[in-house]
Amino acid sequence: MIVTPAACIDPTAELWRAARAMFVRMCFVMGTAADIAALGLCKSQIPRLQHWIAALESFVRKVLVMEVDRLTLMPPKKRDPFAKKKEPPAPAEPRERKRTYPFKLWPKPKQHPARITLLGVPTSVAEIRRAQYRSSLIARLKSRREPTPPHKRYARRILALQHLLKQPRRAILRQLKRFPRLAVKLALGRPWDSPHVPPDLCAKAAHGSYNAARNLLHPVATLPDTS
Repeated sequence: MIVTPAACIDPTAELWRAARAMFVRMCFVMGTAADIAALGLCKSQIPRLQHWIAALESFVRKVLVMEVDRLTLMPPKKRDPFAKKKEPPAPAEPRERKRTYPFKLWPKPKQHPARITLLGVPTSVAEIRRAQYRSSLIARLKSRREPTPPHKRYARRILALQHLLKQPRRAILRQLKRFPRLAVKLALGRPWDSPHVPPDLCAKAAHGSYNAARNLLHPVATLPDTS
């Protein structure tokens, strides 16, 4: 078996291609985010779409862990000190940006139910700000907010996946590198059993994310290049 240099440099290329192909199939079968947000969903379509999205999100999270490990092992780019500085480009005209939604790596932990309330008048600026923040939260809770319809929630998740698959976010990769235990949680998470993900690619992503998370927790010290 001949191993190509590209396979050694970027082991996640095949997995990213599979994730993008899976996303295209999901949009072809279930509809795009714009179609779902405009037309809505039937009750019979919600479990099927949930299965598609959950399987793809689980697969993408494991590939992201592998991507963090790959970027960590890559040598930093050397800057040419004699290179001419480029002139700053002319300011472009402001454009209307489409609203995007962030990709969730892990559900937010629930806050502790216990609350500590200071008695008496606030005696410091920090206590005054804390009291003002608490009163604003109470006012926000009292205000009536209509829950987001399920088809709009699924449309947002599809948009987040679409934005991530176009270009994996550096912010997410930095977050995983900064908090390696989060990468371990994602790597050890049970892969979503779905017929839409090929079993060989699912096993490859699970095995690769486990090794990547282990490298993030226990990085191997590299010897300096003395050549």
